[in-house]
Amino acid sequence: MIRVLLADDHPAIVEGLLHLFQKYAEIAVVGTVNNGTDLLNLTAVLTPDVIITDIDMPGLETRAVSEEIVNTFPLTSMIVYSLYDKEYLIADFMQAGVLGYVLKSDAIEDLVTGLHKVYNGECYYSPTIRKKAQKIMLNPKQYISKKGLFTDKEVEVIRLLYEEKTSDEIGKEIYSAKRTIDGLRRRIMEKMKVRSVQGILKYAIEHGLFDRKG
Repeated sequence: MIRVLLADDHPAIVEGLLHLFQKYAEIAVVGTVNNGTDLLNLTAVLTPDVIITDIDMPGLETRAVSEEIVNTFPLTSMIVYSLYDKEYLIADFMQAGVLGYVLKSDAIEDLVTGLHKVYNGECYYSPTIRKKAQKIMLNPKQYISKKGLFTDKEVEVIRLLYEEKTSDEIGKEIYSAKRTIDGLRRRIMEKMKVRSVQGILKYAIEHGLFDRKG
């Protein structure tokens, strides 16, 4: 029996997956959550075999939660189930140790296949993003943040702030809610020990945090 924990803040997605997995005798959904904080807490309680997670939920950032789960619960495998196929997002979760990535626009069979693969400790990337995953694996250094203090997503926010983008515009660019971007900005400022966007950019330039030519 494959014990599955679902993490998504869209009720329709959760209901659809619950209905789908009822057709598979070997799959049991042991819990559902709709935010990163509950995902981490319920994983500690249930220790599921596989977690299927969205990447943009309220609460703790999903990427950070994923990395903590991978490091703390080695018997739990994770698969991202997302709308978004940007390379930096795929790379971010690969670096966190997530074994699978499937798009919500893919055939549902891809998710089921991926679930079985990651349960067995194998990597799985759906056909629509496989080439991107292979590209990342061939040149992983290209996708690693220049300073380990910041996540790839934080570096992307810094780059977009340099381009004078607002939180709304950044959210659209990297497929995140405005509240998520505001939270990332606060965390960046805390890490840099600065109090303004100007301080963020001055720090980033002085520390070579990103390539201004890009």
